[in-house]
Amino acid sequence: LCEARRPTMQPLRLEVRHGERLVTMLELPLRISGAEAMYCWVNLRPAAGQAMERSTDLRPANLHLTTATDEAFVFVHGYNVNERQSRAWCAEMFKRLWWSGSRRVFYAVSWHGDDSQVLGKCSINYHVNVRHAFETAPVLANLLKYLLAGQDVTVAAHSLGNMVACAAIQDWEAR
Repeated sequence: LCEARRPTMQPLRLEVRHGERLVTMLELPLRISGAEAMYCWVNLRPAAGQAMERSTDLRPANLHLTTATDEAFVFVHGYNVNERQSRAWCAEMFKRLWWSGSRRVFYAVSWHGDDSQVLGKCSINYHVNVRHAFETAPVLANLLKYLLAGQDVTVAAHSLGNMVACAAIQDWEAR
């Protein structure tokens, strides 16, 4: 397991020296990027009227070659999570699943569950976010029914994200 501080395409180089003389050198080619370049990002915030910072990306640059393309893992965050927080949470979820051995294509779903959030800390109106969950559900259902049709799909959600997922499945017939 290794992690880098910044993206690079420079090889990892091991040099063996005797004094100043180079005895041998080995290079390991690398392509290091941020975690967000390894999974799909689905931004559903506009479904409930919120502008988005990062557009949906279903073709990440570094989707790993060993990923099982007929298996998907869809993660829906919970209540009181703005888009910046969503990106951090989803990257963490992806990394934990990846290092635990999951090779499903990871779909990070961001939705507008942070209405009335004050200073990026606490959303003071829970019920308006419940409405946004129901407004987002049909768009999530379309993702599950059409984009991921024929795949083995696992959906995981946290907190009010479960309302988004359950409404998509029950009310909008995503299976």
